[in-house]
Amino acid sequence: FVVTERPVGAPVCDRAVPVQIFAAEERQKAHFLKKWTKEVGAVDTDIRDILDWGYYKQRLTAAILKIIAIPAAFQHIRNPVPRVALPDWLARRVQAESEKHKQRKVTQYFQRVEKPKDQPL
Repeated sequence: FVVTERPVGAPVCDRAVPVQIFAAEERQKAHFLKKWTKEVGAVDTDIRDILDWGYYKQRLTAAILKIIAIPAAFQHIRNPVPRVALPDWLARRVQAESEKHKQRKVTQYFQRVEKPKDQPL
């Protein structure tokens, strides 16, 4: 399946079109694309004109962030893919992890001691 731009405002699952339709005859392809995209007039049957490029760019950006940019930031490497903007939360998280003066927890100063069973309260 591929995700199309039309119908505009519809959820992604309603904009999915089977890839097999682009291998069909031109008349069949136009008929089904018109039906699935809910177009009124003539339909352009070229896949490059039908795809929702914004959707695919967003998905690719998310994948690049997960695989390349976020791990690089945690290793204190400058963003290897400058076209993909790093999220705001990432800078705060990296700074918090590399901070030298961290606040300690109270439990770090004390340790648990088991009381003997035969001693009364």
